[in-house]
Amino acid sequence: MSKNRKKKQFKKNGVVTISPIALIVGILCSILFLILTIGVYIGFGIFELLGISLIVAYFNCKIYYEPNQFTHKNFFGVKHTYKYSEITKIKYGTSDTIIYVGKKKISVDSMADSKDFLRLVNSKTNQSVKSVKEKLFNDNVYNAGEFIFAYGIVLVYIIGCMIFINILGKPLKLDDLICLDTKITSYEEVIDDTGDTNLNLTLEGYSANFVIYSYQDVMENFSQFESAISNGAEFNVYFDSAVKDFESTGSGIDMLTDTDGNTYVSLDTINAREKHTLNMVNLLMLIILIFYIIYVAIAFYVMSHADRFPRLIKLFVKEDYIKHKKS
Repeated sequence: MSKNRKKKQFKKNGVVTISPIALIVGILCSILFLILTIGVYIGFGIFELLGISLIVAYFNCKIYYEPNQFTHKNFFGVKHTYKYSEITKIKYGTSDTIIYVGKKKISVDSMADSKDFLRLVNSKTNQSVKSVKEKLFNDNVYNAGEFIFAYGIVLVYIIGCMIFINILGKPLKLDDLICLDTKITSYEEVIDDTGDTNLNLTLEGYSANFVIYSYQDVMENFSQFESAISNGAEFNVYFDSAVKDFESTGSGIDMLTDTDGNTYVSLDTINAREKHTLNMVNLLMLIILIFYIIYVAIAFYVMSHADRFPRLIKLFVKEDYIKHKKS
């Protein structure tokens, strides 16, 4: 055995490729959010793009390296070759590493198999590389861009939910309803789990119940309604056409009239109630949005002034991401 210890060997030729996990996550994201996108319009479209971008990144984002130069292939498949001597700066973080070639920035993803490449870069540039200060948050945290991205995703999600809720909560029109011309054979008051009193109607020829939710708030001329049932009157029962299995599952009632022209539940009343509920949900979502924006503003301020808040910053940033500067 040689008395001299051998230096650790590393590859001088190879390819840096994003981890296959990105491909798997990208495919799963694409499938999942494609299904959701079909049902919820553009609200979740951004998540579909996220999945697709991960797939594209897996196949396109690569670094081909050799002893004296390396070739970077970006998201769009465009290649550029650089010599190691052209590297001017390197910024190391807890995850991604950024290599600067003049004004160009080359990101080496933390999930990529990049150890050999980065060792080669270090061996070629140790004497010339300058340290890089992160402008975001006054260089107090590693990978500051990750925080911007994470906070941004949550913000987009909240706004997307608000858009989605308002799309679903649009007022019903008469054309949106199915009408059944039938008799009501029985009715029953039922108190649900939330404490609301609903009216379950049994229609002739249907086993499932059709429900007027919180009927005391929306129903007119209840005594006349009872009299009409006793006299065997024909009713027009309207409900949302989106309910496909109403024969077996029943449905909520959006309008109720009889063939004599009497109205017991009007569509305008139902829409007014739904609008009130939607306004309450919007108010709640707006409060959440405001508190979230305040939270992010506080987080940004604390991260930008970590020297003044050495304990408080730990509420927003993991210890591994905090840069402990020497005084």
